[in-house]
Amino acid sequence: MDHFKLEIPFKSFVRMPNGLQWYKDELYVIDQFTDDVFVISDKGNVLKIINTETENGSGITVGGGFLWTASNGQTRARPFRDHDDHSPKVIKIDLNTGESLDCFPTPQASGIHGIEWDEGNLWITATSLKSLFLIDGSNFEILHKDSLQLKSSTWPCKRWRRYLVLR
Repeated sequence: MDHFKLEIPFKSFVRMPNGLQWYKDELYVIDQFTDDVFVISDKGNVLKIINTETENGSGITVGGGFLWTASNGQTRARPFRDHDDHSPKVIKIDLNTGESLDCFPTPQASGIHGIEWDEGNLWITATSLKSLFLIDGSNFEILHKDSLQLKSSTWPCKRWRRYLVLR
């Protein structure tokens, strides 16, 4: 096995980070405490903060020119907001303005803990269903479902080369 060096270039100031996504040269971090998305440079500087309509944020990805957040249902970390409806869903957000453009409910209203963009589609993990779904990013139809027998109740997913990695 090759050895590698682990470095911590900066300490996180995000209170409850619960989703990470590198996009271009920026790190997008969703804070489950505030449900805001912090856009951070590779030096650790906050470039912008996107206030979202996400509730109980639990995953983030960037794709198709949009930011996508996993809204995992009723929040326990912050006071309720007027737009909170306590339902699990994926929210499509304008990268520049932070405006919510669209959303779709997670399959069978299940919890979600991982989301990844893949060439026009979204992979999402449905934790209570112990399933992995491939969703069409344009019309939100389910393209594929795999039932998974994993011991962990939460499985973030990310693409690496040609693989979808579940933890």
